[in-house]
Amino acid sequence: MTFTNSWRDGAGGEKIFETANLSVIVRPDLEGWMLSCELEDFKWCAATLSDLEGPFYFLRNYAAEKSGFLQKPPEIIRRPLRDGLSLDARRHAYGSFEIRLRSPAGIVGRYDGHINRAMGSFVLGCISISASEWLVDSYRRQGLGDLMRDAAEEIMGLPAVPHGRNFVHGVLSCLAAKSWSKRAASRNVHGFASDPALEIPEKLGDEK
Repeated sequence: MTFTNSWRDGAGGEKIFETANLSVIVRPDLEGWMLSCELEDFKWCAATLSDLEGPFYFLRNYAAEKSGFLQKPPEIIRRPLRDGLSLDARRHAYGSFEIRLRSPAGIVGRYDGHINRAMGSFVLGCISISASEWLVDSYRRQGLGDLMRDAAEEIMGLPAVPHGRNFVHGVLSCLAAKSWSKRAASRNVHGFASDPALEIPEKLGDEK
């Protein structure tokens, strides 16, 4: 007995699992077996079929939990900050969000993103969010980037993680890595650990 016994048979020894919000295929692979979910860009290989049982049940639970987040209605949070700054957080349908940091002169910061796909969530062990961040140089080193991340976590109800790590889509710049490192020093950031490849350019930058 295996976890795929009740699945539909496909071509070439494939086994297919389908529900309203999830489609998973398990197929023989050159090195054993591969589980894939095209919608979530998820692939996992294992030597034996039974080794894919854990990834499958994670995917099934992930799809159900993510569906609940996607059904949340749009929401807006607005709050004043110091020195005439204000912050707007907006949750859209289908798992995306926008954060705006405003000064009297206009927008000085943005943090826009979405719920992460299954691969990054599987590696991190939880559903999370990530985003692209922009902040006017004169407003850096004041904790405002963290305030935008905090607002994203609040309005989405999910932890924020850096993209470009742990199979989370995107590219993490050296400047962003330094900012996330400071955040991780004071709170838990899922999957964030020291990376020598990023530390080297950071140290070189500090020594200039």
